[in-house]
Amino acid sequence: MGEDMVILVRLDLGSPCSPIHVFSQYLSSSQQRKFLVYLDNFLRENRVLFSYPVFGLYMSPWEENEAKTLSWREVCWVNVFGEERCGFPVYDSLAPEFQTYETIRELAQSRRGERCE
Repeated sequence: MGEDMVILVRLDLGSPCSPIHVFSQYLSSSQQRKFLVYLDNFLRENRVLFSYPVFGLYMSPWEENEAKTLSWREVCWVNVFGEERCGFPVYDSLAPEFQTYETIRELAQSRRGERCE
């Protein structure tokens, strides 16, 4: 049973202790890259497909007074209320704050042509 099913794992979101929050807020870029390799290898050994965190996972909510690591914090704009904002609360593997895209690309390319048995 289950031989023809694909099991997919992703870093979940939605709480201060969610996997994407801990991954993005408490690990350095270097630690994130190492963790991605470790998790991908573990999941591959167990025939589970990893949905890589490339873009779009909300890293919030943050606890009160918790430091925030935002994507593209150097990018600023003025919202409709006239308030200046900088950075985005969405994980982006290309952002200079995270720099995990190349690792994700290498991991994905290493799976090219792989078949489930």
